[in-house]
Amino acid sequence: MKILIVNKYYFMSGGPERYMFSVIDLLKKNGHKVIPLTLKLSKNNFSEYSHYFLPPVFGDQISHFKDAKLSFFDKLRLLSTAMYSLTARRRVREVVKREAIDVVYLLNICNYISPSVIQGAKDAGASVVMRLSDPNFICASYIHFRDGQVCLKCQQEGVINALRHRCVRGSLSLTFARALTIKFHQLIGIYNKVDSFVAPSRFMLKSLRGAGFAKERIFYVPSFVDLNLYEPQFKIGKYVLYFGRLSEEKGVEVLLNAWSTFGGVKEPPLLIVGSGEDKNKLLQIRNQLGLKNVEFKKFVNQKELIDLIKKCAFVVIPSLCHDNSPMAAYETMACGKPLIASKLGGLADQVEDNVSGFLVSPAEPEELASAVQKLWKNPELIIRFGMSARKRMEELFSPDNHLSSLENIFNRCVTKSGVV
Repeated sequence: MKILIVNKYYFMSGGPERYMFSVIDLLKKNGHKVIPLTLKLSKNNFSEYSHYFLPPVFGDQISHFKDAKLSFFDKLRLLSTAMYSLTARRRVREVVKREAIDVVYLLNICNYISPSVIQGAKDAGASVVMRLSDPNFICASYIHFRDGQVCLKCQQEGVINALRHRCVRGSLSLTFARALTIKFHQLIGIYNKVDSFVAPSRFMLKSLRGAGFAKERIFYVPSFVDLNLYEPQFKIGKYVLYFGRLSEEKGVEVLLNAWSTFGGVKEPPLLIVGSGEDKNKLLQIRNQLGLKNVEFKKFVNQKELIDLIKKCAFVVIPSLCHDNSPMAAYETMACGKPLIASKLGGLADQVEDNVSGFLVSPAEPEELASAVQKLWKNPELIIRFGMSARKRMEELFSPDNHLSSLENIFNRCVTKSGVV
C-alpha cells in the first residue's frame, strides 16, 4: 500500500513526531511505501521527498509561533492558513496523483497546514485517516485545561467559552483566532470527509463521539514503541524520575509539593528531566521548600533518556490535564519500570492500577506522596509492577498490534472507497 503521512514537522519536536518517525519505520519494514509531507524547515531530517514539502509559515528557520516576530499582516496570513490553505490542498492532491497514494494518514496538521488537505486527498481519490494526538478540533487551548484544572466547557457548550477566559496564552486575539478556526471547520464540515479517525486513548474516542462523529468511523488504537530499543531493567534504581515538559498542566508543582509532605521521613531522590516555561518557577519552589533531594536536568537525547529510565526505581506522571496518550508512559513500561500517574485521560488506559503501577487523583500531593512511599519502601513491589508493565507493553502496546490495527483501518477505508 502507498501511504502519504502529513505532519507539521519532520524533526523531533514532540510526541506527534516521535510517533510519526516510529510509524513510518514500522510501515516501511512491513512492505508499505511511505511518503512524508511536512513544512520545509531547516531543522528537518533528510527525506528524498522534500521537494514536495510545503512552504513554511514563518520562514525555514522558525518552526513555532512563539519564536516568530509577526506583523499584523503576518498574523492575518497565519489565520488564513490555519483556517484553509489552498496551497496545502493543491500539494496533497498533486502528491496523491503523482505517487498513486492509497491512504493519506494525517497526524499533527493544526494551524500551519490546516484540514484543507482532507479535501485535497479526496479530490485525488485517496482515503483519509486522521489520528488525533490532542483535541484541537474542539478545544482552543488543545489540552482541556484552564485555571489549574480540567475544563471541558468548549466541548460541552461550544468554543465561545474560550473567548470568555482567553484560553490561548491569555490573549483575546489569539483565542479569537483559534476559536474562529474551530468554528469555521465545523461550519464547512471538513472533518465529515475523513474516512476514519484514530483515537490513541479511550478518552479521545469519547471526545470524538461527543463532538458528533459516528462511532463506526472512530477506532481506539493505542500507540507503541519499538520494544527492541528498550531492554527492560528490573533492578531497583536509586531515584524517582519525572521526564517531560515543565508547564502547569503537567503537574510538576504538585510533584514538588508531594515531596514536601514527607516531613521527618527522608524523601526519595527525585530527578526531573525536561524544559519549559515553568522551569524557573519550579526551581524557585524547590528552593523555597528546601527540597535538597530534588535535581533538575535539561532534556537529553533518546539514548540518554532510556538510560535514565532504566536506572530509576519508577516514574511519576502527575498530569493535571487529560493527557491523550503520553509516550513517557510507554517508554517507562517498555523499560520494565512501574508508573505512578494521574487518573486522567489516556493514562488510565496505559497504567493498570495496582498491577503495573498506581493511579492517583490529580492535584492531590498527599495522595501522590502516599503512593510514592508505598512503592519506594517495597522493592519486591517495584520489581513485580515493573515486570507487569513490560508484559503489558508486549501484549497490548506492541508494534505488531499497532501495525495490525492500522492496516485493518487502511484496508477498510480503501476497500470502501474503491481506491484499489
